Amino acid sequence: MSKNLHVNTLKLLGLILVSGLLAACEKPTEQPDTRELANQVAPRTEAPAPPKRVNVATLTLVPQSLQHKIEFVGKLLPNDRVNVHNELAGVVEKVKFEEGEKVSKGRVLAHISTKELTVRRDMAKADFQLAEINYHRNLQLDRKQLIARSILDQSRTQQQIAKYNWDLAEVQLQKSLIKAPISGVVKVRAVEPGEYLKVGMKLSEILDLRKMRVELDVPELEIAKLRKEQAVKVELYAEPGQRYDGRIYRIGVEADPQTRSFRVEVQMANPEQRLRSGMLAKVSIDLGMSKNQVVIPRNAIIEGELERVVFVASDGKAKRRVIKTGISEDNQVQVISGLEHGESLIVEGQTRLINNEPINITRSDS
Repeated sequence: MSKNLHVNTLKLLGLILVSGLLAACEKPTEQPDTRELANQVAPRTEAPAPPKRVNVATLTLVPQSLQHKIEFVGKLLPNDRVNVHNELAGVVEKVKFEEGEKVSKGRVLAHISTKELTVRRDMAKADFQLAEINYHRNLQLDRKQLIARSILDQSRTQQQIAKYNWDLAEVQLQKSLIKAPISGVVKVRAVEPGEYLKVGMKLSEILDLRKMRVELDVPELEIAKLRKEQAVKVELYAEPGQRYDGRIYRIGVEADPQTRSFRVEVQMANPEQRLRSGMLAKVSIDLGMSKNQVVIPRNAIIEGELERVVFVASDGKAKRRVIKTGISEDNQVQVISGLEHGESLIVEGQTRLINNEPINITRSDS
């Protein structure tokens, strides 16, 4: 029995040995890598990139003084302008002026039927002289009571009528002499010798250029700041940089119902008569100095349809501000509201910004 047990034990060991050999010969099943499995289950997340910053330049706002002035555009006009007309109908005998010529007040410019009216004047004068002789003769006779009083009265009346006719003839003769009503420069000559003129025809136009006027339309919000005789500066667009002294000569008393503006007239000297009527002029009116003002460069402002916008730098970001502006001088603009002293105004790169956008300050001025 022990022999059989021994044999069975050997068989069992042989079977175990064969099973182990067969298991060793088989290729083991590969297991997936733990890291690859984790990657397949959850995708890899990268760290967020830092926000892109816009490069800008800033200007620190400090209190400034600003010259307060208002400017208007107008055109030069002569100090006086007169159209010359004839009062009598007749033939033009002489024309004694040319366009562009300077004439003095009272100078004879033309003759209209002067010869005929001179003869009529002389005839009226002769009639008066005869009537006067008759009156004085009758007066002597009346003193001697040699004529009736009615004859003396009649001769006195004839003398008076003759004097009136003489005066009237003299007036008509003077009207035939067309004279310059003012001193100035002839702008228009509209008559030639030999023409027959009806009453009221335009013969000439004379401009007084010794002084010049500039007519301005001033809004009602500004008119209260002006006063008569206030000094102004006048600059011509034809002569940039050249300024002339002037004074407010007249201020309108009623606003135009359409534009709500007042007509203001500025007067200036023109001794050499270099200034010409019709030139375009800019009038600057000084209203004094304003101190401790917030003043910014004009190019820092972004113009919108309904508002004006700027950006300031604060905590590394651009902050959008809506501002209200006041007076301006050259490239400087007064800010009434929206900014304060000490803030950093963005003056370069602002057109690329939006509100709260991160910025990188490359230059800071004060």
